[in-house]
Amino acid sequence: MSIETELVIEQMKEHHHRDLCHLRLELEDKVQQYEKQLEETKVACEKEQENMKQKHENEVHILEKQISDLKNEIAELQGQAVVLQEAQHVTNCRHEEEKKQLQMKWDEEKTLLQEKLRLEHEAALKDRLEQSEESFHREREGLLQDGAWAEEKVRGLTQELEQLHQEQLKSLVEKHTLEKEELRRELLEKHQRELQEGR
Repeated sequence: MSIETELVIEQMKEHHHRDLCHLRLELEDKVQQYEKQLEETKVACEKEQENMKQKHENEVHILEKQISDLKNEIAELQGQAVVLQEAQHVTNCRHEEEKKQLQMKWDEEKTLLQEKLRLEHEAALKDRLEQSEESFHREREGLLQDGAWAEEKVRGLTQELEQLHQEQLKSLVEKHTLEKEELRRELLEKHQRELQEGR
């Protein structure tokens, strides 16, 4: 082999060696860059995971607090509902008791007024009957002194008196019935007003 050939081969080896060194440096540089990027990516992922974990824990804490607040509010509302139900029950019982008392009072007043009205009508009727009988007896005594004419007159007066008595009695009964009906209507209206005022 000639010296030129050996020189050329040597130059080619040196050139190839430089190329290999250059390529090796480039590869090492790229590997370092890739490793750096990988490390940065790893750090970024870990940071993102930590942020997501913290965010999740915060959301869970907020939800747990909201659930606790809702439970407390539900318990408070249930307590208020129980109190309101008890108050409503007491109010209903009091209202029923007042209603019974008003009904008893109305019945007593109605009975007393009816009895008073009956006694007044009986007394008035008794007075009128006594006056009629006294008048009848006076006329009868006077007519008896006139003999047969007096007897006839007495019979006529007796019939008239009986008719008058029946008419007066009928009038008194009708008046008594109307007054009882009017009294019943007034008491009913009064009772209804008292019930409405009691509500």
